[in-house]
Amino acid sequence: MVASERGVGAVGATGQAREIWELLLELSRTHLRDHLSATIAVFDLSPPQAHALQVLEPGRPVPMRDLAVRLRCDASNITGIVDRLEARGLVERRPAPGDRRVKALVVTEQGVALRAQLVERLHRVPAAFADLSAEEQRGLLDLLRRIVVACEEELAGPERPER
Repeated sequence: MVASERGVGAVGATGQAREIWELLLELSRTHLRDHLSATIAVFDLSPPQAHALQVLEPGRPVPMRDLAVRLRCDASNITGIVDRLEARGLVERRPAPGDRRVKALVVTEQGVALRAQLVERLHRVPAAFADLSAEEQRGLLDLLRRIVVACEEELAGPERPER
């Protein structure tokens, strides 16, 4: 059964569902954005640079076009992001294994160290979550997992318009 059949689609959303959505939007627009901005500022990174470093796994070369897909941005934007990371010595461009025409990105030793610090700081649990009881955390986790799966299914569904 799809969300709209359950009466919780965009048009038939209950007052509570709408309030939940508004609170999630507020949380992402303010608190999460502020947390992200403050954290990456410590490392003198832009949001796309920080995201790229999180996506790139040490020891696993990634073709630039694959990074563009994972960051959900145009391939032409990846060049600038990678240029800045490379200028700081955090990543290197290398010929891709199996196809030397393709450039793959590799995280350098310096990049591995900065990435580890970045990920550790980004994943620090804010008090608002840590202060929830174990039962509240379990319930919230279960609900968020269901929502993420439903959103992914909705994005992959046949109604999705072509880009």
